[in-house]
Amino acid sequence: MLETGPRDGYLIGDGGYACRLYSLTPVVKPATEAERKFNTAQISARNCIERANGIFKRRFPALKHGLRLKLAKTLPVIVAAVVANNIALIAGDEEPPEDEQLSEFIERLRQDGYQVNFDPV
Repeated sequence: MLETGPRDGYLIGDGGYACRLYSLTPVVKPATEAERKFNTAQISARNCIERANGIFKRRFPALKHGLRLKLAKTLPVIVAAVVANNIALIAGDEEPPEDEQLSEFIERLRQDGYQVNFDPV
């Protein structure tokens, strides 16, 4: 839709994403003060999103560790998790704590040669 339709906003991405009309990615080698200021603002906006994603994944660890569902069922699960997360935020629920024991367990599995899809960020 973003490629072909009218746009009402932008996506913010890191340098791994291609620059498109609808996306804001950092300037690779900023040469002017305006480009440096743009990068600072873009990174600041992206950090807010990264923090929110981290809280979201801690609240719903299945999203952090990978859903083991058919693709057709993945989107409804993610949408339901977003709705539940928004309800928790509106209700003033506390942020979920970091799970250091889980991170240590995952690291031991990796050291033992298991492939584990886990991103602690």
